[in-house]
Amino acid sequence: MMKLHFLCWSIKNKKNIGIVSNWINTGFRGDIHIWGVEPTVNRAIAFAIGDNLINNIGGEYTITERGDSLFKLMKKEKDLFNKEKEFLIWLGKNTITEQKVKELASKFQ
Repeated sequence: MMKLHFLCWSIKNKKNIGIVSNWINTGFRGDIHIWGVEPTVNRAIAFAIGDNLINNIGGEYTITERGDSLFKLMKKEKDLFNKEKEFLIWLGKNTITEQKVKELASKFQ
């Protein structure tokens, strides 16, 4: 869940994208001093479960067939979330793991 909050924060604006990109490009050295829990994420998850786009089984979220179909439609759409898609594709290739996010979050506690 923390990774999802981190990803949503990272695509919130260009400044955050730059901060996360720099963190990754320096081999995860340094800290991201301010990043936060995005309150809209919890509501979006509740709506996604209600609309049968994702399942929550034992605290693990999985995408449903309906959710996968929506994802594929959004991915094909050329004028929808272009910068966000580009950044998330790049981010995926740089393997930011749940563990990396937890390590980063632990520095704030």
